[in-house]
Amino acid sequence: GNEISSTNGLDRLFSLERLSLDDNKIQHITNIAGIAKLPFLMNFDLKGNPVEIEDSASCRVKVLNLFRDIRCKSLPKTATYRDMQQLLPILDGEIATKDELVALKHLTFR
Repeated sequence: GNEISSTNGLDRLFSLERLSLDDNKIQHITNIAGIAKLPFLMNFDLKGNPVEIEDSASCRVKVLNLFRDIRCKSLPKTATYRDMQQLLPILDGEIATKDELVALKHLTFR
């Protein structure tokens, strides 16, 4: 890693498609929130950061939720999990699982 602790400033790289932040110093989800605004970012790696090491399953849902908040607003209520999955980035080399998508849906309706 490069000892990166935040993605501040990267949210202006609008054409960015892939971002690998493996093994850095990112401690909180809020430190990466801005990149969810990047419309073409479809591959994002975060493994090995303190935020991910503590609870990787919960971290995945929280990261995917950042993107869902921005990218899935226009989906109709009849949208399927596959529709949502296609709008979310591949996180750490894995597409969002159905369980993660269900967890995202529950976050939406709290």
